[in-house]
Amino acid sequence: LMGLYEPDEGRSGRKETVRRVLKRVATTPLVACTALGALYGLALGPDALPAFADGFLGILGAGFTPTALFFTGLSLVGRVTPETDLLVPLALSFGKCVALPVVIYAILDVAGADALSKGFGFVVGAIPTAPSVLPVVERVLDPQCLLSTLSSIDIRGGESAQPIHSDDQVIGLPRTGHAVVCNSMWAITDFTEANGATRIIPGSHRDPDYPAYGEHYDSIPAEMPAGSVLIWHGSLWHGGGENTTDERRVGIADNYCGGMIRQQENQRLGIPREIAARFDKRLQRLCGYGTYNGLIGHIDKQDPLTLLDPDAEHAMLWDGA
Repeated sequence: LMGLYEPDEGRSGRKETVRRVLKRVATTPLVACTALGALYGLALGPDALPAFADGFLGILGAGFTPTALFFTGLSLVGRVTPETDLLVPLALSFGKCVALPVVIYAILDVAGADALSKGFGFVVGAIPTAPSVLPVVERVLDPQCLLSTLSSIDIRGGESAQPIHSDDQVIGLPRTGHAVVCNSMWAITDFTEANGATRIIPGSHRDPDYPAYGEHYDSIPAEMPAGSVLIWHGSLWHGGGENTTDERRVGIADNYCGGMIRQQENQRLGIPREIAARFDKRLQRLCGYGTYNGLIGHIDKQDPLTLLDPDAEHAMLWDGA
């Protein structure tokens, strides 16, 4: 239920939100399925002993789905016979496929778009502004850097290796060693050579040439356990590895660029303004609500941050003239 209430609502606000969500769940057809199963069980008569274990299994394992709840209702009134009991595993398997959407539906039905905006702000803000990562990026680029793009990468079993490349290659500027891009990869799962860990060529960010796309280069895997973060200079030659296992290699690509460079993803247009207004000031600046050196990116001689907060402090280049 994170993000479904204002922080200043306190305990009473949280209780009210929980009450509303539970009420919404209770009024769905899912509860009716349980009731229907119970009524049907009562109609069967006293043919079987109570089987509360199956009832709890149906509730917890099936996740409130119609078929499983029907059998849950049967079990709660003691009408699970050996024949119906055989159907419970099938019901549970079916139930697990739809449990999460049902819960999300009930929550969002109560909280509406407000929950989406707060949840989005929490997830997005926690990664680009992470105190263990952003200061490093600011040293590589500068404190006026921008969030270029934030995405997930899921390399599954059998995936071939990504061609070696550099992330500033598409920009095409001469490779002088000055960074205009700095990227990071957050390991959600373990990164191993076998499952496709990012392959890097140490020192290649100082090479005056870009790698020839599609050619083979000797590289090493950046192996790391889940919870680690790999940060690299945007000129570094690298690429996703080949996954020779049957496991998924999942990571979050959190990419930045210099404040004078156009972002991969247009954050100001891509993120609804009412959502961006909930971000803290640092994240708003990272998304492009600001200027570079008080000039580049202004709107009618105004800092774009004033679109979110008319009273925001800002200084433009010409203010000191």
